[in-house]
Amino acid sequence: MRKGPKPEKVEWVAKMAEALRGCTATFFTGYQGLSTPELNMVRNELKKAGIYFHVIKNNLAKRAFMEAGYEINEELFKGANALAISYTDPVEAAKIIKKHAEQLEKFLIKGGYLGKKFISPEQVKDLAVLPSKVELIAKLVGSINAPIQRLVNVLSGVPRNLVYVLNAIKEKKEKEG
Repeated sequence: MRKGPKPEKVEWVAKMAEALRGCTATFFTGYQGLSTPELNMVRNELKKAGIYFHVIKNNLAKRAFMEAGYEINEELFKGANALAISYTDPVEAAKIIKKHAEQLEKFLIKGGYLGKKFISPEQVKDLAVLPSKVELIAKLVGSINAPIQRLVNVLSGVPRNLVYVLNAIKEKKEKEG
């Protein structure tokens, strides 16, 4: 008679722990009562954004989080859970999750981890209203570009004004001449 966990479960926990070590954020969602098409709609939108979304078994997920060095919040590991794991911009994941929580009555935000720090459902919603990484980069590029654009306008104005002055002198001499 074999004692201990099944090898496939041990392997799953190890893979999940490794995945958690490399992520920027994880979000726990409740999905009980959602239809399969509704859950697939959420999954597909997250997948398009590069966010891993998977229904989890709480006991195995809890072991994986512990193995990855997270402080465990017991409330997250209760009930039917689906986990969204972001490896890039956590704001984008929070925006998508918040949008679906507003649209689908039975899709719940339970909380999550930003890095390895626990965040509440309210903090996930607050995160969702921040500008995304792409928006911040666009603003930064615009801020950097603005002084350069003004300098180009000033520098191009000098030769333009010189041409106007020389043209005016030419016209004056022609009238006098």
